[in-house]
Amino acid sequence: MGTQALSNLPVAADGSDKVPAALYGQRVVAGDQALVATSSGALRVVQENGGGLLLSYPGGTGADNDPGRQGLTIYPRPSLYNPAGDAWDRWRGNHKMTLLASAARTGDTNSADQVNYNHRGVVLLIDVTAVGAPAGALNQIVFQVKAGASYKLVGVFSGAPIINAVGQKTVQVFPGATQGGYDYYSGFVLPRDWRLQVVHANQADSITYSVTAYYVV
Repeated sequence: MGTQALSNLPVAADGSDKVPAALYGQRVVAGDQALVATSSGALRVVQENGGGLLLSYPGGTGADNDPGRQGLTIYPRPSLYNPAGDAWDRWRGNHKMTLLASAARTGDTNSADQVNYNHRGVVLLIDVTAVGAPAGALNQIVFQVKAGASYKLVGVFSGAPIINAVGQKTVQVFPGATQGGYDYYSGFVLPRDWRLQVVHANQADSITYSVTAYYVV
C-alpha cells in the first residue's frame, strides 16, 4: 500500500479526504516521526472503550537496516465495564496473592479488603508452621462480603478445630465445587468486594500461619 504526504490536503466534510498512512515509532532512520512509543519502538493504541491494542515491531532485518520495522504483533487487552466506578477493569488471569503473611497470632484476624475483578472462585492455602502451648488452634475460616462500611457473612468453614498442628489445609470456593483433594469446599460465587476472617479457638494461645489465595477464572 502506498502512502501520501498529509500536508496541504483539502479537507472534505464527508470524510472522503482520508488517505492511507504508515506510522513508525521513532527509531534510527532519518525522517521517522516521534510517536507515543516505548523505548523499543512499540506503539500503544488504546481504544475508547478501554480494550486497547499494543502494536509492536518485534524484530527482523529490514532493507533500511531498521530491525524494528519487521513484523507486527497485536496483544488484545479486553476489559469489563464497572458501572459503580464508571471505569473499565482489565481482565485478570489465574494468579495468587498473600492474604495474611506468616506471623504468630493469638486472636481473630481479618485480611485486608480484597477486590475480585472477574474471577469466579478462589483456593486458599493455610500454612501453619508453629503451634503454641497449650491450645493454639483455628476454628473457622470466614468469607465476608463488604456492604458499605460493614461486612456480611457469605460463607464459613468450621471445625473442631479446623487446624491445630503444623501442616497445611486447603479451602476451595467455586461454583459447582466438589471436594476433590481439598480439605474444605463450597459452591458459592466469590463476590467482588470481600475479605477473609480467621477465627481462633481462643484469644490467648499462639499459632503461626499464613494464608495464600489462588484466584481462579
